[in-house]
Amino acid sequence: MKYLFLSLIALVPLALAQSSNDLPTRYIDYGDCTWYKGSATSKVNCPAGYVGTGACANKGQTRCDDSAFTIECCKLRNSTISGACEEKSADKGRDVQCNSGSAVFGTCSSLDMSRCDHGGNRKCITINCCPTDLPVDYTSCDWYYKGNQGERVQCSRNAGSEQVMTGRCGSETMAQCDGNQVHGIRCCDLV
Repeated sequence: MKYLFLSLIALVPLALAQSSNDLPTRYIDYGDCTWYKGSATSKVNCPAGYVGTGACANKGQTRCDDSAFTIECCKLRNSTISGACEEKSADKGRDVQCNSGSAVFGTCSSLDMSRCDHGGNRKCITINCCPTDLPVDYTSCDWYYKGNQGERVQCSRNAGSEQVMTGRCGSETMAQCDGNQVHGIRCCDLV
């Protein structure tokens, strides 16, 4: 009994040393992510088999890796797009989000004025929402904002707390998201 007790005590530090960040993620391979650049008038979509997990935006200057905006796309482990995508848009300072059952697979973000084309109209921001078989919990979402242009923002990426991007907000010459933030993304939990 004495030896069993000592053996169990010896295992406790090993269990405590392994944090949730060290555990493998279930749905997204965060070791296979790339930031893709876009101009103020271009739409950038993630490659097939990848989903949006982060973004960078500006309010007049090209400070996202010398581009108007960037989108981070990470590899899906076993999920796919399961239907036709829908483009949604918003004016400066307004949040836009995908409907339930979809996630962001592409985006456009303007600089000093609305330049993203949406059905012949110029908008501050567009998102390409695609239906997916990812188990997205649309009742458990967070908005993450950045106050400076050129700052990257990412969804949570820890084991047991994976998220996928489901919305965006953008500014033009003035920081207008969530009061006074340059840009933001909406991220929902994967369950």
